[in-house]
Order: sequence, then structure tokens, then C-alpha cells
Amino acid sequence: MALDPLVFVEKHGVVLASGKGPVPNLAQAIAGEPIRGSWWAHERGKEIFRALGVAKDIRAPATLVRVGAAGEAIHA
Repeated sequence: MALDPLVFVEKHGVVLASGKGPVPNLAQAIAGEPIRGSWWAHERGKEIFRALGVAKDIRAPATLVRVGAAGEAIHA
């Protein structure tokens, strides 16, 4: 995995797991480009899946929280 999801979360403080919003997007950072449609279909989808799994396993100081109905945000 070229981008360390833990370092990405620590650097930005609050990030989206995926989707669009006012904060950085972890799936897009792993892809290295804007994602059109679902990240599952992206050529780096398996790497994104692993990175999101690592981020979801974080206990402290970062946490994964639900943001509205649209998605999840990871915050340090």
C-alpha cells in the first residue's frame, strides 16, 4: 500500500472514507485521482478496501464515525 491510511488520517485530522465533501477523501487519496462512480469498480479497489479496513480498525486516537446518511468520516 503506497499511502499509509493512518498517516493520512493523522495528517488531515478528519477525512471521508469515500464520497464527496469538504474534507479529504481516503479512497480518492489511495486511488490517486478522482473516483467516478463506485470505488469498488476502480482499478485500485482492492487497495482502497484494505486501506479502509485499516482505518476502521483504528481504536484511538482516530475513530470512524457516520456522517449523515451519505457516508463515513474518519477523524483523529
